[in-house]
Amino acid sequence: MKRNLNEKETKVNNILMAWNPLKVNLNNLDTEYVEYIPEILQKAEGNQDLTLHLIKFVTEFLGLEINPNYENKLYGDIEKVRNEILLIINENHS
Repeated sequence: MKRNLNEKETKVNNILMAWNPLKVNLNNLDTEYVEYIPEILQKAEGNQDLTLHLIKFVTEFLGLEINPNYENKLYGDIEKVRNEILLIINENHS
């Protein structure tokens, strides 16, 4: 079931879709990460460690293993996603 997203949730979903850590095909991409958005926003808005949460998101929630050969890229991607999400949070508090 597809739920309606508000503007902030849509922006976060767009970030997650662009990142697409599961490499989901385009047919399912718009809904694949929606269920994780509320918790990601809660962590970001609560000034909690969003980087740590995104690492947990990848490893625990999505079940991906961190391949040592690609670890630096993954952490770089996580930092990029984190920064983009924090920009959305900050633009809504301005």
